[in-house]
Amino acid sequence: ASDDAKIFSKRVSMQALSSVGFVIGLPRCATPDCARAYPNDLAQHDRKEGTICKQCQQNLEKIKRSRSSP
Repeated sequence: ASDDAKIFSKRVSMQALSSVGFVIGLPRCATPDCARAYPNDLAQHDRKEGTICKQCQQNLEKIKRSRSSP
Protein backbone atom coordinates (compact mmCIF):
# COMPACT_ATOMS: atom_id res chain seq x y z
CA ALA A 1 0.00 0.00 0.00
CA SER A 2 1.09 3.56 -0.58
CA ASP A 3 2.24 5.80 2.26
CA ASP A 4 -0.97 7.82 1.93
CA ALA A 5 -3.07 4.67 2.29
CA LYS A 6 -1.10 3.61 5.38
CA ILE A 7 -1.52 7.02 6.99
CA PHE A 8 -5.23 7.05 6.17
CA SER A 9 -5.68 3.56 7.60
CA LYS A 10 -3.88 4.51 10.81
CA ARG A 11 -5.97 7.67 11.20
CA VAL A 12 -9.21 5.75 10.68
CA SER A 13 -8.16 3.07 13.18
CA MET A 14 -7.33 5.65 15.84
CA GLN A 15 -10.61 7.49 15.25
CA ALA A 16 -12.47 4.21 15.58
CA LEU A 17 -10.72 3.45 18.89
CA SER A 18 -11.66 6.89 20.17
CA SER A 19 -15.28 6.71 19.02
CA VAL A 20 -15.90 3.20 20.31
CA GLY A 21 -14.31 4.22 23.60
CA PHE A 22 -16.83 7.03 24.01
CA VAL A 23 -19.73 4.74 23.11
CA ILE A 24 -18.79 2.18 25.77
CA GLY A 25 -18.13 4.81 28.43
CA LEU A 26 -14.37 5.39 28.47
CA PRO A 27 -13.51 8.88 29.67
CA ARG A 28 -11.64 11.26 27.36
CA CYS A 29 -7.91 10.54 27.39
CA ALA A 30 -5.30 13.23 28.02
CA THR A 31 -2.20 11.08 27.38
CA PRO A 32 -0.73 12.72 24.22
CA ASP A 33 0.51 9.49 22.57
CA CYS A 34 -2.70 7.54 23.18
CA ALA A 35 -4.77 6.78 20.09
CA ARG A 36 -7.81 8.09 22.00
CA ALA A 37 -6.29 11.48 22.88
CA TYR A 38 -7.63 14.46 20.96
CA PRO A 39 -4.95 15.84 18.63
CA ASN A 40 -4.56 19.56 18.01
CA ASP A 41 -3.56 18.96 14.39
CA LEU A 42 -2.88 16.16 11.89
CA ALA A 43 0.87 16.23 12.55
CA GLN A 44 0.24 15.50 16.23
CA HIS A 45 -2.27 12.83 15.26
CA ASP A 46 0.22 11.17 12.92
CA ARG A 47 2.96 11.08 15.59
CA LYS A 48 0.87 8.82 17.82
CA GLU A 49 1.67 5.11 18.04
CA GLY A 50 -1.88 4.04 17.20
CA THR A 51 -2.50 2.13 20.42
CA ILE A 52 -4.30 3.00 23.63
CA CYS A 53 -2.36 3.98 26.73
CA LYS A 54 -2.15 2.02 30.01
CA GLN A 55 -4.82 4.20 31.64
CA CYS A 56 -7.28 3.54 28.81
CA GLN A 57 -6.44 -0.17 28.98
CA GLN A 58 -7.17 -0.17 32.72
CA ASN A 59 -10.42 1.74 32.22
CA LEU A 60 -11.43 -0.71 29.50
CA GLU A 61 -10.77 -3.65 31.82
CA LYS A 62 -12.94 -2.02 34.53
CA ILE A 63 -15.79 -1.63 32.05
CA LYS A 64 -15.41 -5.24 30.87
CA ARG A 65 -15.48 -6.54 34.45
CA SER A 66 -18.50 -4.44 35.38
CA ARG A 67 -20.45 -5.70 32.37
CA SER A 68 -19.51 -9.36 32.79
CA SER A 69 -20.42 -9.68 36.46
CA PRO A 70 -24.07 -10.41 37.33
